[in-house]
Parts: sequence; structure tokens; C-alpha cells
Amino acid sequence: MGISAKDAYEKAVTLSMQDNKIETSAITTYLAGAGKFNGTKERVYWDMWVALFKENYEAWSLYRRTGIPTTNYPSKLQKKHTDQPWRLPYPNNEYLYNADNVKAAATGTVDYNWGKRLWWAKDNGKE
Repeated sequence: MGISAKDAYEKAVTLSMQDNKIETSAITTYLAGAGKFNGTKERVYWDMWVALFKENYEAWSLYRRTGIPTTNYPSKLQKKHTDQPWRLPYPNNEYLYNADNVKAAATGTVDYNWGKRLWWAKDNGKE
């Protein structure tokens, strides 16, 4: 590809931070400290999650797929579950016009958002 993984990571982080109006000195400090490339997928996933701040569904999907960041917490209003919702609820129109199929697809789903994970979602031991 003509570029190392470290250089690609640093370029991606730099471009993302520049897009968010972060000063060059702060970018340099981050890449030398907390954001230093260590050759792991976890480091890449963490910064990818941060870069997706304005793309909330993509960031949510990245978390469900990878479990990164491990500091992702559920709503403080929800006491019953210890993780982010695993899926979006089906719209009411589906229950009205496609009830049989929705009920079959939602088998095992609890509280509309938890219960049965999608086939690609990482099981991180949380509920």
C-alpha cells in the first residue's frame, strides 16, 4: 500500500482532528501520548469510535461489533440493563402491518432493545 499501519493511523487521526478544528499542537501531543499507536486493533477502534462522534449510528454499530470502547455505559435512567441497547426496536407500523414476521424476528428480544443479540454483535458479558 506504500504506507505503514502507524503512518496510516496517525494520518487518519490527524485528519479527523483537523476536521474537528483541533489545534496542531494538541494533535501532536495526543499522538505522542494517549493516542500513541501500539499496533493493536483496539487502538484503531478507539480512535475510529471517537472520529464517528458525529455519526452516532455508525459509532453505536462499531461498539456493538467490537466492544470498544469498554467504557461505554448505558443510560443512567435504565437500571435493568448494564449495556447499551443491542438493537433498534421495530417501528409500530411493522407491528400493525407485518405482525407475524415481526413477532418471529423479535423472539428473545426483551424491552424492545435487549435480549437476543444480532448475529454479528460481540458478547461482552453485559446485559
